[in-house]
Amino acid sequence: MQLPNTNPEDQINSGEAVAVDEVNKLFLVTQPFDSVTGTGSAIYAYNEKGKLVEQIHGFTFSFPGIALNPSSRIGYVSIQIDNSSGPSLNQLQEFSY
Repeated sequence: MQLPNTNPEDQINSGEAVAVDEVNKLFLVTQPFDSVTGTGSAIYAYNEKGKLVEQIHGFTFSFPGIALNPSSRIGYVSIQIDNSSGPSLNQLQEFSY
């Protein structure tokens, strides 16, 4: 499926990781460079027919992976945290969908 506000010829706004939620019949796609807000990263939830049902913005992914707990509709992604005393740190961020 085409991600929101993207050009099919522009790979920078492509989705990277996909996770399937078989319980709620959704699949979630990570987008490292958010094409809607222009900053950070995003997650898009699609139903089985490929219809976009939810957009979640405000991440800064450090790795493209995504993990889901379908029974509670909670997911986890690895984000980058700025560290004023040294290099950036990676941390898991929880989100609901």
